Amino acid sequence: MHRRPGFLIITANYIIIIAIFFCLFCQSAALQAAEPEDISGRVSKLMAAENIPGAAVFVIHKGVPVYERAFGYADKKSKTKFDFAKTVFAAGSLSKIITAVAILTLSENKRLALNSPVTSCLAGTNGPSKLSELPVFKKAKNVTPMSLLAHSSGLANCADLYAKKKNAAPLPATASDSALSATISASTAFASDPPLMFDFISKNIPRFNANNANTKFEYSNFNYALLGHLIEESENISFDEYIKNNIFAPLKMNYSSFSHTSLSKSLEEFGYEVNFASGYDFAGGEFTESLFREHNMPSASGLLTTAADIEKFVTMLVSICASHPSAPSSGRPVFSASGELRAGDGNTALPPSNTTAFPAVIGDETAGLLFKPRLPVKKNEASLLDAFPPIDSMAAGFRHSLFRGRDIFWHTGSVNVYSCGLYIAPQTSSAFFIACNSSNPAFRRKLIKYLLDEFYDRK
Repeated sequence: MHRRPGFLIITANYIIIIAIFFCLFCQSAALQAAEPEDISGRVSKLMAAENIPGAAVFVIHKGVPVYERAFGYADKKSKTKFDFAKTVFAAGSLSKIITAVAILTLSENKRLALNSPVTSCLAGTNGPSKLSELPVFKKAKNVTPMSLLAHSSGLANCADLYAKKKNAAPLPATASDSALSATISASTAFASDPPLMFDFISKNIPRFNANNANTKFEYSNFNYALLGHLIEESENISFDEYIKNNIFAPLKMNYSSFSHTSLSKSLEEFGYEVNFASGYDFAGGEFTESLFREHNMPSASGLLTTAADIEKFVTMLVSICASHPSAPSSGRPVFSASGELRAGDGNTALPPSNTTAFPAVIGDETAGLLFKPRLPVKKNEASLLDAFPPIDSMAAGFRHSLFRGRDIFWHTGSVNVYSCGLYIAPQTSSAFFIACNSSNPAFRRKLIKYLLDEFYDRK
């Protein structure tokens, strides 16, 4: 009779232990729902349903790439397969995340003041920025680089996205060093690098509403054209050259550039094998190929890259999330009141693969601004953006959404006949990337919903 209380205590302890193991099992199951064959099957099914010629997908979890694969064709006519490492495609507005990181590196190196007016934010230059010559900036005195990063400058979107002349000769479907040499010499469309951005900016000033500056979200490519100019003016080199030296080269993103000419020459110099994805529309039961077009605002939408190169860049960003102390998912922004990034724990969704550690091109504290929601976004202000996941705020470059209590920072790119999307969940150090050579965004939207559903359990 006297042993009964001890028996009850032991029994209760066993129950608690079993309950803990059950909770851990449920959490593990929630993050292991998507097996490689399941993902591949869903991708193939969606490609067929949405008439997608070629695609590439990767998943990173706990900072480690756990799924990567390419599907279909980069070029249907030549039957060239879409290659995860070697197929170059236009990433559209995903360019803005590269630009945001570049601006933050200038801030980190005391070359630019994020919260100073754009006309006086550059350090080490002789006098005010060239932007002070433009009449609009006599009114836009409170517009800062951070205003531009968060699309809260009051400057409207600029619709003049493409260069006036279509490029008549994109890279061939498959190209070795000799083929690239022939392409460069034969194509006058890529005879020189794009001009520096100030000339375009000065001739294409959009509408400005001073009342919206730093108070209202309005998506604008022009904001990122201005950021590209600030980089060029600060460093006295082209935007593409700065990105190549400070982001692409350290991360060994050898197939990436903001200049078709520069990329072609670089690939030829190093003798890399490459294929450039042809872009396609689908209508009336037939695919129609569309030629690649250069961009007037490369820092807003001119990125050329491969899935493997983006994976290197994203692995670096996600590793920054993982380097901070763990914290459970709470449904709150991933930053504490002090501004310190919180990264949650999580279980590997798929068997981890070997991965290379990439150098951080930006410090942890500065990179944290990419994952700090700062500007609320109303539903009626985001008509140009994907409806899923529903945006609720802007950070410095990334859009922010809450998905089942987890923070998702994301950005998409849709340009001409290419589409892609990047989605980062810092609390589990996870990322999802989708790209295809089609103008149909439904493939991207449906696939990311499937991936988030599978990786974060349905409740």
